[in-house]
Amino acid sequence: MKSKPMFLKCVAVLLLSFCSILPNAQARDQLSRIPDMEGWKLKNEMFQEFSAPSGNYGTWHQRVFADPSERAVVVNLLSGEGPGKLYLPTGPVSHDDRPIGFGATYETIQIEGFQGILEYYPYAGYALAISLPEISTLCVESKALSKEQLFSFTQTLIRRILSSQK
Repeated sequence: MKSKPMFLKCVAVLLLSFCSILPNAQARDQLSRIPDMEGWKLKNEMFQEFSAPSGNYGTWHQRVFADPSERAVVVNLLSGEGPGKLYLPTGPVSHDDRPIGFGATYETIQIEGFQGILEYYPYAGYALAISLPEISTLCVESKALSKEQLFSFTQTLIRRILSSQK
């Protein structure tokens, strides 16, 4: 009979331990998910875990949004040690790929206090990569949006991602 109360105590301790871990796991999970964007329609979505027999190495979440005039924005959020940390050059950079390339320009930027790289390809539009906390990289691309519109969209998105983890 004495083993039953001991068993119940062990189960209670395990449940309490699990409940204390759960908020941290939820916060990490929120930083690997792209939230909905007000005023934008979700056109497509994909979520992929990077796992191997040796463990889980992160996630890749992609969402394609469209505004009311059907201008698309592709958003990728890569999180975890598998994708790794975004490489950013030290100091400010502003270059183009001439004379060999196709006219692309590259510059380091800062949005919402986070460092990133903005690329512009004349034939493909803007691509923005931002280094976020918890080894996450946010990539936002659009053929149709201007630089200012892409920055505004990305600022709102970063605020939503960070507020959803609280």
